[in-house]
Amino acid sequence: MAQVTLTPAQLSAMDTDGFIVLENLFDEATMAELDANLTAYQSRHEQDLIAAGGASGISRAGEILFTDHIAESEPSVLKFVKNEEMVSVATQLLGPDVDL
Repeated sequence: MAQVTLTPAQLSAMDTDGFIVLENLFDEATMAELDANLTAYQSRHEQDLIAAGGASGISRAGEILFTDHIAESEPSVLKFVKNEEMVSVATQLLGPDVDL
């Protein structure tokens, strides 16, 4: 894929609705791989919580997990957020100083 250019209508929708839907921006295989990697990461995170007594901050094993800064810990997520499509969309929505 290549750089994505958002339309004026999409940019306006983001301003008024707070979201836009970009159909088929990523192919099914890419999303399946990301999903598998995120699921594995979450499982490791929960096992680490259990080993540490079951809780850390507001995360509680078996109840709710918070995995902030995941791109800094999971290479596949970092690769995904730095791909050309994601960077072009984020830059258009957040400005040129976006830090992915």
